[in-house]
Amino acid sequence: MITNLANASFNSGRFPAQMKLGQIMPLLKKAGVDAADDSNFRLITNLSTMSKILERLALARLQPHLLRSPNYCTLQSAYRPLHTAETALLKVTDDIYRSVDNGSFTALVSLDVSAAFDALDHSVLSSRLQSDFSINGIALDWIQPYLSGRHSFVQVGRSASCQQPCIAGVSQGSVLGPLLYTVYISLIGHVVGGLGVKHHEYADDTQLYVEMTDRGSLDRILCCISCLQHWFLRSHLLLSGSKSDAIIIGTAQRHARAPQPTHLCVAESCVAVSDTFKLLGVMLDHTMSFNKHVSTIVRACLSLVGSTAHPFTCL
Repeated sequence: MITNLANASFNSGRFPAQMKLGQIMPLLKKAGVDAADDSNFRLITNLSTMSKILERLALARLQPHLLRSPNYCTLQSAYRPLHTAETALLKVTDDIYRSVDNGSFTALVSLDVSAAFDALDHSVLSSRLQSDFSINGIALDWIQPYLSGRHSFVQVGRSASCQQPCIAGVSQGSVLGPLLYTVYISLIGHVVGGLGVKHHEYADDTQLYVEMTDRGSLDRILCCISCLQHWFLRSHLLLSGSKSDAIIIGTAQRHARAPQPTHLCVAESCVAVSDTFKLLGVMLDHTMSFNKHVSTIVRACLSLVGSTAHPFTCL
């Protein structure tokens, strides 16, 4: 039965309408944050099992084709075989260490896109799949109804909202959604490439960084941020300067001899240059000593040991 359903769906280029209803469950992004603030929740969509089976089969066909395309960003480390948060961290930190070895500072900025997965424009995605990744014919015919005509409702405890149409975005909780999002933003590499700034992406997290070899280095990264801001707007996405982070990394001796700017302008917002910077779960500091990260890990381990140890256990 499942085989017949999948073959009928792919051969006709239609996604079953009965599988387009999603149950949204708000989950706190981090433990301990203010539950009264709606922005602290991540909206995860629960979809039917049959829907995910169809998506998994489509993913097996689409992913190899998309990843082989020269237009797919080679510096995207999410949702790809052999590419993880670890490979992203290794790439960025290796470039920073090379800059330190050259006796230079590195300016690193993390960009945040507001509701990135929820704001993706379906018509723009279809156009990019066709023009940049050569997805045509029945494959494109199947993806378009997969994206459109969806409805969702919010479930909190025993209370549920009315069903509402989803006119944009991909479901956070779907199988195909994350890959389609990375396709949507793959052209970021083309925007950044000619501006003398390095970058790396992990899902919707974008890191821009530049080796500060001259006085124009900061201007280059600020110019790059401005270009990306306009590119995001043309893609119907909004770059949030207030949620972006910045750090300038160098040796302690160089920081003492040459003080660096305390603020950078990101998307019309004044972003403070911090002494610490959380990159994909790892806490970097402005001298790359990792003291802050080690302290955080030790504190978490001690808290875990304290909460699980028997009250009469002697250490």
